[in-house]
Amino acid sequence: MPNIDRYIDEGIARHRSQFAPYTFSHRGNWIKVTSLPIPAIGRMRVWVQVAPPPQRETDVASGAPDQSQPSMASAEAALINDLADGIALVGKDGRILSTNGHFLQLYGFSDSQLVIGRSFSKLYEELWTGHQTPKTESLKLERSRALEESIRFAGAPFEVALPGERWIRIAAQRAQDGTEYWLHTDISLLKIRQKESEAAEQRARKSEALYRLLADYSGDVIVGLDAASYVRYVSPSIYAMLGYQPDELLRQPWYELRLNDAEGALNIDEGVHTPQAFQALHKAGRAVWVESSIRAVPDKNAIDEIRYVIHLRDISLRKQVEMQLQRANADLAKLATVDSLTGLANRRILDDTIDNEWRRARRERTPLSLLLIDIDNFKTINDHYGHQVGDICLVRLAAVLRNHCRRPADLCARYGGEEFIVVLPNTEQWQAEQIAKNMLLQASQIRVDSDPNRLFSISIGQATISPATDEQGWRTLIHAADEALYVAKRTGKNRIVTASASESRAVILQ
Repeated sequence: MPNIDRYIDEGIARHRSQFAPYTFSHRGNWIKVTSLPIPAIGRMRVWVQVAPPPQRETDVASGAPDQSQPSMASAEAALINDLADGIALVGKDGRILSTNGHFLQLYGFSDSQLVIGRSFSKLYEELWTGHQTPKTESLKLERSRALEESIRFAGAPFEVALPGERWIRIAAQRAQDGTEYWLHTDISLLKIRQKESEAAEQRARKSEALYRLLADYSGDVIVGLDAASYVRYVSPSIYAMLGYQPDELLRQPWYELRLNDAEGALNIDEGVHTPQAFQALHKAGRAVWVESSIRAVPDKNAIDEIRYVIHLRDISLRKQVEMQLQRANADLAKLATVDSLTGLANRRILDDTIDNEWRRARRERTPLSLLLIDIDNFKTINDHYGHQVGDICLVRLAAVLRNHCRRPADLCARYGGEEFIVVLPNTEQWQAEQIAKNMLLQASQIRVDSDPNRLFSISIGQATISPATDEQGWRTLIHAADEALYVAKRTGKNRIVTASASESRAVILQ
């Protein structure tokens, strides 16, 4: 019982590997066991109780078996009869003289008298009788000729096929008197294993050929790296992508394919990462946008020292489309925040900016100044010269105003029609007045047409407020600047009017 598991395992192994029947003694009974393969099912094992084998030697005095002192002839006969392989003694004429029991079992004969005096060729042909099919019938003559050819060369082992997917290896040894001893060994299990191995190898070759075909003709590139990140395999499509022949990159460090570390860093140590885009260096020197993904190869599957597999895909076209889309989005964003005629900020961005600057000025307790600008007599310009000339005047004035908004926080926007607004964060009143004077002076250099007497002028309303002390909000600042602009228009135009806490103060340039 302590060895029951081993006994069971050994019994199952014998059952699976058995093709020839054998006889054994068990508790005084003699049992013959046969294991037969059943197609599409498995195997069937049959036990049959048989008569005990005949005694080989008897004691002369008592007639009882004497197993202690057998004669040499009986011992040799017993040895041959008990061999696991089949033995046949063949005469000079090629006819069987005698066989052991296992020979009969191998070929399915119940009595030696059915085989003695006959040639093995005839016996072999008889074994296939009744098993012929259109496919095997065409092989009958070929099989017989092959057997006759093999029998001619005594001592050279050969194999014969039997019905039921069985195979026998035969080796003949010729004696000096011309008789031959034939050893028949069942190699069915070996042939099955051999066929399974050949089929597995064929499947592996087909699989390898398939993967090779996919790798060679895929537009993507497959790269195999060793543990030190040196290239061990590159698919041929690397030439179409980066201009290299595969042999040029073998045993080269992977990082040499990158254009620079910033764009091409791959964390090999992680083994697995999501697809990453970078610029690889083409052999011609240009950059190619490539998307890569890497996978670590388990040690049990590693081939030719390959530890990492990198998949490369050319995404240059996709990157080009993405950049075009980004530019289009930027243009749309610009259209949403920029006045299309003058290129200045529009009312939408103005409202957001002045609100943010008001909050910052209140938080930091700094002044906030604003200039509201209007073109003098703009309706007359449009009526006399046309709207196209009027648009030119708007564009030229926008350039003058933009030129005086030099700090990053300064904002110049088109307020509507011929009105413009300039937001000057952290700017005192006197500073805002100086900026307005410069704008007024430079705007006077604009000419409406070729007539030197036709003057161009603007009016500016300026207001400065401290959000820290004013609770009414930034609209109060715009209202004050608008009131100052109204005063500038009513008092003669071409001037600056500054709104203060007590009164409006005009600055006039002659």
